[in-house]
Amino acid sequence: MIVAQISDIRPKRTGTKFGQAPVLRLRTPLIVKAADKPARPSLINPPYRSKFRLRTRLRASCPRVILSMQRRQVLADAASLPMQTFETESGGYTKSFLLVRMTVFLSILLGYACYYLTRNSLTFTAPAMVASPALGLDITSIGVITSIFPLCYGCSKFVSGVVGDVLSPSIMLGGGLMATGLVNVAFGASSTLPVFCFLWAGNGILQGFGAPSCAKILTSWFAAKERGTYWGMWNIAHNLGGFAAPILAGTAARTLGWNWGLWAPGIIALSVGLLIILTLKDSPEARGFSPVEHLEGIASLFS
Repeated sequence: MIVAQISDIRPKRTGTKFGQAPVLRLRTPLIVKAADKPARPSLINPPYRSKFRLRTRLRASCPRVILSMQRRQVLADAASLPMQTFETESGGYTKSFLLVRMTVFLSILLGYACYYLTRNSLTFTAPAMVASPALGLDITSIGVITSIFPLCYGCSKFVSGVVGDVLSPSIMLGGGLMATGLVNVAFGASSTLPVFCFLWAGNGILQGFGAPSCAKILTSWFAAKERGTYWGMWNIAHNLGGFAAPILAGTAARTLGWNWGLWAPGIIALSVGLLIILTLKDSPEARGFSPVEHLEGIASLFS
């Protein structure tokens, strides 16, 4: 706005008619002088216009930002909630939970069956080892090697129970399977009796890591009312491993050499053990489901 000063104004009264208001006329013209103060920029000037636009945009975008933050919070809260294990209407398990639990059961079934592959591989490779003149072994040597195994396997059951309370059961199952697979591979690459005895003793110790971890996983995923059924089905792993061991180890030793009678089960154990470590979860809670049993309900049974 422009500030001006008006000077030398002498009003002159003119004549009026009856009923009219008097009129004042200026004898000298108005003299408008600019003030010494600088003119204040208008609100439509660029600086004020940009600030005005910025404030308008911020005010318009604030509700959007708040809505987006609320949506993110809702999504985060929904993701943190456990998935449903039971259906609200029927009370049975949901289809998603049953599918995931079946994959868990097949994992522990296949994993423990692979333990039997690496456990019985020497039994069906021994004839090829005795027939190999480069090793210089006889039936007595094979008897010494195999007699060490049950002693170490029995001792490992005490150790594996303590370790199972500390380690994750999935890591224990998969890691023990990979370790016994490495022992089989190293056994196939050896050629002296002392090394054979040492490696097969280590295999006996590692074999005890399979059953406790499977029992702990099965207990977490299956309720007490159905645990006996699935425990009996899981015991099929003994028969599956015992069925596959002579076919795999015996055929590989006869066609490819005695080394492959131990390398083939060892490679399979390494692959399955790695898959178990990467995919298997210890409990429904680790997979995002609610537990199959509540501790309060179990405690009320004993009260």
